[in-house]
Amino acid sequence: MRDGGWAAIVLAGGRGSRLGGRSKAELEFEGRRLLDRALDAVAAASAVVVVGAAGIDDDRFEAGVRAVSELPRWGGPAAALA
Repeated sequence: MRDGGWAAIVLAGGRGSRLGGRSKAELEFEGRRLLDRALDAVAAASAVVVVGAAGIDDDRFEAGVRAVSELPRWGGPAAALA
C-alpha cells in the first residue's frame, strides 16, 4: 500500500567487487532477495525509486516503484542519490 507521506530511494547498484561481481541486490537471504527485503521495508512510501545496475526493469516491480540508473555509471552512492 503506497499511501505514506514520504518517499524512499533504494540504492541497489554497485559492482559487487567484494562479492566476486555478484549483484548485492540479487543476493538471497533465507530464500528472499535482499532487494525484495528492502522494498518490503519501504512498502508504505508514497513513491519508491530503485537506483541500480543496468538491466533493472520497471516491469519487475509493483506500481509506484520506479527503476533508474545512476549517472555517471558506477558513480557510487552520491551519484545514485543525485
